Amino acid sequence: MPKYFRYFPEITYKGRQVKDITRRVRFLEQVQTDPRVFLPYTVKEGETADEIAYHYYGSANYAWLVFIANNIIDPYYDWPMTQAKLDAFISDKYRSLAEESEGTTLSDRQVLEWTQNATISDNIAYYYNLLEPEIRLSRDSYGIGFDPDFEAADWTPIRYYDYEFFTNEDKRQIFLVDREFAPSTEKELKSILNV
Repeated sequence: MPKYFRYFPEITYKGRQVKDITRRVRFLEQVQTDPRVFLPYTVKEGETADEIAYHYYGSANYAWLVFIANNIIDPYYDWPMTQAKLDAFISDKYRSLAEESEGTTLSDRQVLEWTQNATISDNIAYYYNLLEPEIRLSRDSYGIGFDPDFEAADWTPIRYYDYEFFTNEDKRQIFLVDREFAPSTEKELKSILNV
């Protein structure tokens, strides 16, 4: 069991003693707002929190620190996926939409192709404005003509594949707690959990 969980108290669940993993630990306000504590890091393809912890902190036991620093609750879905896992995830997630749109059963490869097909509109997640990319429209709202100055040429569709790809890529930008603060953070964790 990872070192992180050994600090969690035990509870009785269905007649068995288990770790109470529902407890969520937060850094003290002063640590969260101290810009010297956090360092930016980009997760490489296939890199795990254990590997990052081993190379940066000298021990894979600090993987929990990588997760906490980035508010990662579910490492299966909150951590960046490899390309193969991302493709499988997209294929599973959009299979029913693709098959409904195409009216037939599709292979994984065909579902992925459907999520990227630029000749259809069924696979559009949203539209974004070229002039102001933070402004987004749903597929249903696009083209309603809500504004007399609405210019369709200023809007670009983001298809399901690109949406999932960009979402996954955003997860690669994480922060690491400076190794100087790792021991004090571990002590803080113990005190918060009353260990």
